[in-house]
Amino acid sequence: MEKPIGAELLERVAASEPIAHKLDAIAKAAWPVKFSHVIEPAQAFLAAVIAHSFRRMRDLQHSTKSTIWILCPSVHSQELFYESLLNWQPDALFLPEAELAAVENVLPDPEIAAERLALLTEIERDSSAIKSNRCASSTSTVKHRCATSA
Repeated sequence: MEKPIGAELLERVAASEPIAHKLDAIAKAAWPVKFSHVIEPAQAFLAAVIAHSFRRMRDLQHSTKSTIWILCPSVHSQELFYESLLNWQPDALFLPEAELAAVENVLPDPEIAAERLALLTEIERDSSAIKSNRCASSTSTVKHRCATSA
């Protein structure tokens, strides 16, 4: 069976020496690992490379599933990132921003609440998916950061 060209490209980039070195550091939890000078349009691709690499490693080791969370500084950047990420990781999931009541006695949008609940339920069932989430605090220091949890 032939690999899809997207998966092959992700694997080739992951195998390149500078990226492979950093992926190895992530696997060994040698924090912090920084991917410097990654322009914004390439950040979703880099996240896909990291996710694809860890999915392959996890499958080879028959280890437990883990989740990769991607934090973005704003809702707009989250939406752009997610749309680009879908090109490389079509199974990526999107966690809508939680609505905080600005006015008393006003209920949050039930559609957004239902989307969030459905995603969180799916996360509980299958933690191998990629999630995109908005970071509510320290937005000035957060670009796009990845963190894995077992």
